[in-house]
Amino acid sequence: MPPGDLWKLRPGRIKLTGIPTDINVQNQVLAVGRLAEIELVIRGGPAWEAGLKVGDVISSINGNQIEDVNEFRLQVAGFAPGTTINLKIERNGQPVEQSVKLGEFDLEAEANGRTQGDLPSGGEKGALKGVTVQGLTADVRRELQLPEGTTGVVITDVDEDSAASQAGLHQGDVIVQVNRHPVNTVEEFNKAVSAGASKDSTLLLVRSGRGTGFLVVPNK
Repeated sequence: MPPGDLWKLRPGRIKLTGIPTDINVQNQVLAVGRLAEIELVIRGGPAWEAGLKVGDVISSINGNQIEDVNEFRLQVAGFAPGTTINLKIERNGQPVEQSVKLGEFDLEAEANGRTQGDLPSGGEKGALKGVTVQGLTADVRRELQLPEGTTGVVITDVDEDSAASQAGLHQGDVIVQVNRHPVNTVEEFNKAVSAGASKDSTLLLVRSGRGTGFLVVPNK
């Protein structure tokens, strides 16, 4: 089985993205180049249980420096499920070491990961084309079976032909951040989207049934 297929089966349920970066940790350059940033941690998986977070940047695995996403994937693919690996990461400008026990990638659970409560309806057309949103009230949180304290705006409808739909947004998803700015109301959501309208795309931090991760929506 080629490394790419092994990666799909044994990622510790982490999705990564390559990012250009020059990270400074306590005034020392940690790395320069394309590193591995976690963009999705599947709820209930090994990475989630180990405490890895969206936005963590992985710099080494078992003491071996990671230069990019592909290198990380190849190294992880060489370990059997059940193996514990030690990661060195940068989180919010600080170095952190984390151990993760790898598990088999449950494709069926991944496919069904969006199971939540009844999906919400109503809301208003937001500044993001093709997306209708509403504030995340206590009633909506209960409806979606979300933990107390969950913040953001919930998507109540997505135009199937929109760039947002093609990027992977769905009814019931909760948008937590827009271009790395937290949004707690429809007004804040619209303001943040409009502020970045001149850019090529909008970066969203989205909570879904699978977990919390980044999505990039082209500004068409």
